Amino acid sequence: KDPQANAAEIKKCEQQMNDRSHEFAKLLKQYPFLDPLPHGIPLNMVFPSLSMDPDFKKFDAERLNLMSKQPQTAATEARIKVLESEMNERNLAVALAMKSYPFLDPTPEGIPLAVVLPILQTDDLFSQPY
Repeated sequence: KDPQANAAEIKKCEQQMNDRSHEFAKLLKQYPFLDPLPHGIPLNMVFPSLSMDPDFKKFDAERLNLMSKQPQTAATEARIKVLESEMNERNLAVALAMKSYPFLDPTPEGIPLAVVLPILQTDDLFSQPY
């Protein structure tokens, strides 16, 4: 195609790509301990569901609270590391649910699929073979 004739569309696409890279970089900056590609899914695709996960939100709130306290003790720093590990476990769980059931809404009724999935898997209608 003619780049000059499509200059506006190309510029728009380049801006969208740039915006997307900034979106991803902000997540990595805010949560550098999270796997950026949990189960092969980019973090920025997982994060909308992850940010609604009750456990993730609880761990994040505690982490932010501990990080705001100065000076930090060795015990506080150790607790922060545990929380970060727990947050990454939730990241992996949410991503796995999305990968395992890509056809399901990742946040049915605003609840992350990773929270709903264990209950669904005990449901006879959901888990019965075709």
